[in-house]
Amino acid sequence: MVRGLSLASLENTATGWSSAPRPAARHDAAVLHLLAAELLDPEVKKESSWLCAFSEWRQVIESDDYWAMFIDAEMEGDFEPTSTVEEIEKIREETLRLVANPLVVIAKDTVTRGEFALCSRALHVKSAQTNRLACEQAVARFDTEVEPHLRRILELVGSDSAIGRRTWEAAARCLYSLAIDWEWTSDFIGAKSLLLRGRTLARDTSAAVRIDEELERIAAFVQQQKILLEESQQTEKQQRAEAALRLFVAQCAELRSDCAGKVKRDEESVATNRAVCEAAVTRFDKEVEPPLWMLVGSVDTDSDVAFRAREAAALCLHGLAIDYTWADEFVLAETLLARAKAIAPSGSVALSRIEESLTSVGKQARQERVWKNLKPMSRAPSLQTVNGFGFHLYGKTDEDPESGSYLATYYFVALFIPFLPICRYRVINAGNGSQTPPAKRVA
Repeated sequence: MVRGLSLASLENTATGWSSAPRPAARHDAAVLHLLAAELLDPEVKKESSWLCAFSEWRQVIESDDYWAMFIDAEMEGDFEPTSTVEEIEKIREETLRLVANPLVVIAKDTVTRGEFALCSRALHVKSAQTNRLACEQAVARFDTEVEPHLRRILELVGSDSAIGRRTWEAAARCLYSLAIDWEWTSDFIGAKSLLLRGRTLARDTSAAVRIDEELERIAAFVQQQKILLEESQQTEKQQRAEAALRLFVAQCAELRSDCAGKVKRDEESVATNRAVCEAAVTRFDKEVEPPLWMLVGSVDTDSDVAFRAREAAALCLHGLAIDYTWADEFVLAETLLARAKAIAPSGSVALSRIEESLTSVGKQARQERVWKNLKPMSRAPSLQTVNGFGFHLYGKTDEDPESGSYLATYYFVALFIPFLPICRYRVINAGNGSQTPPAKRVA
């Protein structure tokens, strides 16, 4: 599975697997995140990629469901000798250290090469993930041990009593200390969140002053980190969109190639070509158009990704329309070209090609509308009346300026009054002013 992934799609695939509920999928996502960090960021310039990988691994390590599945696989695999529970627990304890080992290798290699800046970045990320683990564990202890105890004390002595105020202050100072430690993970946004929690607990105690000072001190760092985070998110969004675009363009090309390869360009294969084109258009409706609008909707409407996606879809539909002409279906081809024109972005090569094809196909489509559903006649119908009874043509609709023809209804008349419509004819006016009905419209 991993062998079939491109570098560009590693992070996208890992992100998709991260949301899967199965423990095995979460493990695979963690593996892919780490692999993406190693392959896409060997210079350790994108700290967020490495920290994201470590975060995914921490979730795997902390998941009892994953390790229960691990033990089940060990028992069902008939391995000799079978690992003991103690050995599996040791693996669990050592996993995060092993996961961080690529950074250690990078740091060692760069020291020998004299690349001290890269060595510093690698060690910084490693220490950040180690610090983060310690801080997360400390905050978890605060949530499960300190805060519940705080609530119980306040219920006993009252929140406004002297003991209550000292309890509030102690809890606030604890969170303040955890926030200071959290800053060493290079996550100032997380540190600010802890400080704000502490500020709520501090109320009007002396701890509030220290917390306010620290919030003011790290404000610039928080703002800078938010900007960097937004830029990183935009970059990741762009990378995901471009990866999706590559898949979409390939899908359009595959559909176009498949249809073009099956269409036979001769007059004897009209029926076969019609079936091929119908199947291709059905595939376009189900497999191409829905992903197109999902992709366009995920980016800015005037972005390059949206432009190229719409152009690829329009060119695909244009190709299917041209193939339809080999099925003698010019009206359908014109309809598909109109759809393609609506999809094609303004100023694109696709739009100019579609407009050119619409001009040529449109002429054939008009002729098809005029003549296709008409049945050739063996002889002209009678247009004579005797004493007011007989047959006559009335009406003039669906005019075709190119042939000068129009549709008229053939009536049985009584006392020169149209009484019973019999059928419709396409009529061409003869040069002497008489009407010549060369063909009858099939009812």
